[in-house]
Amino acid sequence: MKNLIKILFAITLFGLAACSDDPNSVGSGLIPDEDKLTFETLDSYKDGFNQSFESFKYDSLIFGSSSTALLGSYKNIQSEVLIGFLINPPDSILTPIKADSINLIKCWVQIEPTYWIGDSNNFNFSIQRINHSWNPSTYTTDTLNEINATLGPNLFDASSFSYTDTLLKFDLDKELVKGWIRRLYDTNADKDYGMMMKPISTTGIFGFQALTAYPINSYPALYMVFEKPGEFIDTLVATPSVDLHVPSGNVDPDGSQSLVLQSLLSKRAKLKFDLSLVPENIIVNKATLSLYIDDM
Repeated sequence: MKNLIKILFAITLFGLAACSDDPNSVGSGLIPDEDKLTFETLDSYKDGFNQSFESFKYDSLIFGSSSTALLGSYKNIQSEVLIGFLINPPDSILTPIKADSINLIKCWVQIEPTYWIGDSNNFNFSIQRINHSWNPSTYTTDTLNEINATLGPNLFDASSFSYTDTLLKFDLDKELVKGWIRRLYDTNADKDYGMMMKPISTTGIFGFQALTAYPINSYPALYMVFEKPGEFIDTLVATPSVDLHVPSGNVDPDGSQSLVLQSLLSKRAKLKFDLSLVPENIIVNKATLSLYIDDM
């Protein structure tokens, strides 16, 4: 038994000693070519890949899941915001509202800006009641056209607007808010679907946290102050139930050598590669697409 162990141990050592980092000297010729691994790097600049693209392709992207909503106008880009608030008054407020025994004495919106491009001075926009239904997941150019055709008048009071680095604040029309509340209990109330904010100034765009992002306490907030004469004054706070921003713009094409990238209801580019030069039955270890911003 001891001799057998010694023989097996010797064979094992011999087998280990026969291994090498370079198999060429120990029988690579015994391995069929089809069983060997080969590595190759293909470069579209060097290997003659045919490339083609379509620029300024009109298309639509779903932007209701964006973590940031954008409002404003800057250079050739503008962005509008559609927003609806979830108002859920307690019975202590809703019951006297139904009985017309409580007053909405003030309402305003507070928004925490998270992004700015351009100049924030003299920033101005409109607020209009949306009278056509919309859904962020199915929003199209047809929806936009129908909304714009039925928008209410501008209800924004620019004199109430204030801005700091951390807070935007403006009053909201009380009749607009009353209409939102009335729809909670009155099936005969005029239907409306939130409000649209459209840029008027053209010096900048600001961004704020959209509904899909966190934390919740950074959402835009609608404050409503109710007074029941002789009894109490109470403040109700509502956050958005739905939101969407709609960027658009006109970009001058720079010949046929520019890919123009924008989002949502805009024109974008499609880049295509002819991959017929890539061998069949391969495993792609890594692929890199490099795009360079044209600062001109």
